[in-house]
Amino acid sequence: MKKLTIYILAALMALPAVSFAQKSNVEKMYKKEIKEKIKEYNAGGWQLFGTSRTINTALLKFYEKLDNLGNDGQEIVGVAARCQSKNVAHQMAFTSAVNQIAQMINGKLQATLESRLGSDGKDVANEIDTFMAAYARKVEGNIAGELEEAFSMIREIEPGVYEMQSFYVYNKKAGSQARIRAIKSAVDENAVTQKYAAELEKAVSE
Repeated sequence: MKKLTIYILAALMALPAVSFAQKSNVEKMYKKEIKEKIKEYNAGGWQLFGTSRTINTALLKFYEKLDNLGNDGQEIVGVAARCQSKNVAHQMAFTSAVNQIAQMINGKLQATLESRLGSDGKDVANEIDTFMAAYARKVEGNIAGELEEAFSMIREIEPGVYEMQSFYVYNKKAGSQARIRAIKSAVDENAVTQKYAAELEKAVSE
């Protein structure tokens, strides 16, 4: 019993050391990746937008947030091209990121609608386009709280013309609920699709 107690204590004392070693290895990996990213941004003429932080700090915080979310975390990069205003570029990059999230399950939604609307003899293409446009708008309204901007990079490609890349941390679990809210809202506004509400919600949740 005494020996067993000693072994348990020894194992418990070793845990912080292992954890510290793992954390040290992760930090080394971050430093290497951050160094490469900064070199890439500098070569491309990119600058950090809208913050007094350094790009080193912004990248480090970004990676840490993704790690903390684990499998629920996803990197989303919104892009904007040839904008004559920095603020417009920022908004367009956000819209780009939101559209990517909306499109994650577009295939399932379209397949469900094609199957059901086609059997009803409806104008499939027109109805699908109308519904998907409404869904995209609803996603933008519901997803903002689940899409956290980490940092944005901007560059001037010619006088007064800008490109932007905005990096977001997306919580997939919370985002799924936001997409379900978007589907419900889009269905409520479209009488043609209301009887397929349960199937459409199922497509989103899966």
